Amino acid sequence: MEGRTLERVLERPLPEDWSDDEPMSLMVAAAVFTKGVLSVNGLRTAVKNKELRVTRAAGKILTTKREVLRMLAPRDDEIASTHEQAGSTGAPPGAAPSLQAALFLKMQQARASSIGKQRTRDATTDRKKFEPETTN
Repeated sequence: MEGRTLERVLERPLPEDWSDDEPMSLMVAAAVFTKGVLSVNGLRTAVKNKELRVTRAAGKILTTKREVLRMLAPRDDEIASTHEQAGSTGAPPGAAPSLQAALFLKMQQARASSIGKQRTRDATTDRKKFEPETTN
């Protein structure tokens, strides 16, 4: 972590310590709100996939607590599919899942979507097939 970023995280390590609309770098957001579940690169991917809203200023990518929590909160369709797959959790109907449950759900979905995917071979690899030399 960069020096100033580390200072900000050490000064206020808990999500409750941050106001909803206070700008923060992706590094701070990853450290404070995801506790290692998502890295800065993971948050950049979320930005690219339009899952996390950001603003760009002075060459920095900034977000807020409100946007990080919005991204991590399960959507209604995710909650319904989770209940269908796992059965009832015993929570009262309409109860909001915790942030930890939301993070767990996101990680499970990411893991499930990556299962079975294989990397495609590079076209240059296919062209560079080994051909033994022939002697005359």
